[in-house]
Amino acid sequence: MIWAPLEIGNNILQPSLLALSMVWLPLEMSWWGNTSLGCYVFHHYFKELMYLLNQYIADQLHFDPTGILCIIAIICFAVIYSTFLGPVGHYTLLAPKLLYTKLQSVTK
Repeated sequence: MIWAPLEIGNNILQPSLLALSMVWLPLEMSWWGNTSLGCYVFHHYFKELMYLLNQYIADQLHFDPTGILCIIAIICFAVIYSTFLGPVGHYTLLAPKLLYTKLQSVTK
């Protein structure tokens, strides 16, 4: 219990600083922000596949003694997943509402 205030403070401070730092980032990242729901929800279904893929990547890059290539490859794959597969999940979740809105505009 002696470390509880530090743990609680750290758990509040870290996300707060991340949010504040993202405000000042000069890149347009709304694409990833808008599709993060699909990434979060469908990550549950693909986590075993991602684990096996990361193992395969590590096995293929075993020649690098530093392990930096493995880390770079896994980060690149995560960015690719967030860029292309996240939107698929996002729009799959939103499809009923989007179809309903489209049908409402057609029938008017």
